[in-house]
Amino acid sequence: PRWKPQGLPPNFFSEPPNLPRPHMQQHRPNNRGGKQPHPQILPHDFPLNRSSGAASLFEHLEQRVLVCLRDGRHIYGTLLSFDSFANIVLEAATERTILAGLYSDADAGIVFIRGENVMFLGEIDPVKEREVLRDMREVGKAEMNEIIRRNARENAERAEGMAGAAAEGSWPINDDFI
Repeated sequence: PRWKPQGLPPNFFSEPPNLPRPHMQQHRPNNRGGKQPHPQILPHDFPLNRSSGAASLFEHLEQRVLVCLRDGRHIYGTLLSFDSFANIVLEAATERTILAGLYSDADAGIVFIRGENVMFLGEIDPVKEREVLRDMREVGKAEMNEIIRRNARENAERAEGMAGAAAEGSWPINDDFI
């Protein structure tokens, strides 16, 4: 026998919730023996306690959100839509790059983001966003790309120099580690 948590009805995991579907013409009996249509279900009526994790995105609909992707990009926009796989659609989206007191925004328009690429999503407080950006300088996308390339070259040269020093045996090693 499978283990089931205590206090839940026996059919909690085996049967889907018995919810009316507004797109189907379902009727229920009234107290006079006739039938009346089910009321329409709105998003705020949806029972979130029996739904998938993506249902928690309901509270962020039509709100400005930040989406951090697996590849490190940050996309800001208004959450327009989502599905059960956490695929999301952002409206008035902007890709923001932040590096060493500089930031660059690139307009992206309407963006579809596959749910498996989302690391996290959160609502943005516009007041705090303005406070953070006030201490930074905005640069163009081309300038930001050049700064990123320059930093990548410097980091590669530094790593190459460290690897060369270690291979030559001139790597400074503290006597405590020998």
